[in-house]
Amino acid sequence: MLTDADLARIVAVVATKEDIRRVEGEVAELRDNLNRFLTASEKFTGAFHDLKLEYTAVSTQLSRHEAWIKLLAEKAGVSLEYGRRGAAPAIHYPAGAAALRYSHGARRAAWWMWSISTASGVMR
Repeated sequence: MLTDADLARIVAVVATKEDIRRVEGEVAELRDNLNRFLTASEKFTGAFHDLKLEYTAVSTQLSRHEAWIKLLAEKAGVSLEYGRRGAAPAIHYPAGAAALRYSHGARRAAWWMWSISTASGVMR
């Protein structure tokens, strides 16, 4: 037969209705936290995807502009050569192109090409 001590030990081990309600409440809270985490991670993933698309578009546009500048420099007879890492490009003008040497547009194009190449890792 069961004694009072045996019943007390069984009651101590077996979950009561209050224990079950408390565990159900904790599980509901965990589900809510998980749903909030998943929503936040989906937003982060979407933002990351958008940034990746934008980076790809900018990179493509930058490559296109660099090709155009090289083509313009070739047509103008201007040689764009890069010196040591981080240095501005050396511009070699064709004979008789003294006007280009002091042209603001030529200096600006050379600086722009230099800044693109150092930012995109060409100089590395």
